[in-house]
Amino acid sequence: MNTRILLFSIVLIMICLGCEKKCKESSHSGTGEIIANALIKEPFSEIVRDDNIYVIQADSQNVFDLEVSFDGGSTYDSINFQEYTLLGRYAAGQGCDVYFDRNVTKNEEGKKTYYNIKIYQCGSCKMLAKSMNWVLVPKISETDTVVFIVQ
Repeated sequence: MNTRILLFSIVLIMICLGCEKKCKESSHSGTGEIIANALIKEPFSEIVRDDNIYVIQADSQNVFDLEVSFDGGSTYDSINFQEYTLLGRYAAGQGCDVYFDRNVTKNEEGKKTYYNIKIYQCGSCKMLAKSMNWVLVPKISETDTVVFIVQ
């Protein structure tokens, strides 16, 4: 019986450490088509709800006056929507550490852009972490479909 408890404890510790390692390896940055050094300034208003999905292609659609920084947050400027598209998708997770891995890929043949957000939740805390997951990508054609996937 003691052997079973010991084996169960070892397996449980390995699972917890695996999750901890995955969370520490994860980041809030993105891959694929995402402009890596672009930081989006979050608006002061509470816009985060589970049905929020944004594909912002023009100044007239930028109702939150979101700005971008390319210098680590020292200065923020208006987004050049002739060159870029801004994507945002609400996602939330619960845990001591919650990380959002973001990846944007294009399927030129199918005229689709895929925005994948993978949520890593670690620890037994019950803290809610939420994010609009704003990312800046090279200009997406207005005829393309954007598909948002949250895992």
